[in-house]
Amino acid sequence: MGKMIVTNAPAIFTGIYSLIKGWIDEKTRKKISLVGNPIKILTELCDLDHIPVFLGGKSERPLTDCFGPWEEYDLVDSADPDAVVGIKRKEDPVGKIFTPHDSALLENPLILGAGESGTKGAMISKLGEKA
Repeated sequence: MGKMIVTNAPAIFTGIYSLIKGWIDEKTRKKISLVGNPIKILTELCDLDHIPVFLGGKSERPLTDCFGPWEEYDLVDSADPDAVVGIKRKEDPVGKIFTPHDSALLENPLILGAGESGTKGAMISKLGEKA
């Protein structure tokens, strides 16, 4: 869990949470915020345009709408085992397809050593071998 914000909770919920929060792991407890007016904490996390009106933002979209940066991409898949699979931008139909192999070549500071691409922390050191 990244962050959980509980807004406008009834007093009984706040009271029960006060009793049980001692049993919740400290790392998890730090991610939970109980607030009356959420706008300050929400604007630290995202733009007003993405916060629903009932929480003090500007978004008129229903909560059931699924919108976000993932809408900018198409999944490229095929039943053919030799076909290229991955994702590509919808706005660029002839553009590069980002494949799982490409993601393995990205730098990851948690992985030591240089990979096939020469990038520090790449997940593939030689074709087919993990770093």
